[in-house]
Amino acid sequence: MAAVLALCIGVLPAVRITRPSADQIDAFVQRQRDTGFNTREQGTILHYLSSGQRPHHLQLCERAAVIGRGQEAYDRARRALAKGELLVGVDWAAVHFLAQPAVARDLATVVKCYRCVWSLNPCRVTHVALGTTRSTLAYATLDGHLLEGEEAFDVRLERDGAVHVRVTSLSKGSGVLGKLAVPFIIPIRRAFLAAAVDSFAAQAGATPRT
Repeated sequence: MAAVLALCIGVLPAVRITRPSADQIDAFVQRQRDTGFNTREQGTILHYLSSGQRPHHLQLCERAAVIGRGQEAYDRARRALAKGELLVGVDWAAVHFLAQPAVARDLATVVKCYRCVWSLNPCRVTHVALGTTRSTLAYATLDGHLLEGEEAFDVRLERDGAVHVRVTSLSKGSGVLGKLAVPFIIPIRRAFLAAAVDSFAAQAGATPRT
């Protein structure tokens, strides 16, 4: 693991020892505004959410829970989604949008990896839908990301009144370095998704039930 982290620090400008400031993250995202996607998988995650079918070449990471009951709890979760407040209260990770609301196109995920380095990961919003009973935000990776794929945040108000949140990642390693890093990224990705579910639950005013 140490060798992989050292290699990342040496070749990736988006990896740093100290936590980047909001201004530094904004500058990073600004530089990515003309960067293209590093994946052809845009839309795959929405198909998976609706059908349960996914390409077998992509790694699935997912976390889901009931985070409350009733329209009020759903509306609070929807507002959090609309504002891009996806990891409130989490000190080791963030989803940082260049502008508000979350329908803004460009963003970066910011993650502290194994308590050693901070990684800035460029992404772009590919889908936003804010409804009275279901809201979804999806984004895909850009060139310079160690992964190729998509993530989605899906909040639903079920017929029985339960408010259900589902956070999903479908991805694979990008390039040689990305493929080498995947075994070390997966545990971080799982913790990232779990933290997002807990954040939504806190904002909806409930304790998540898986």
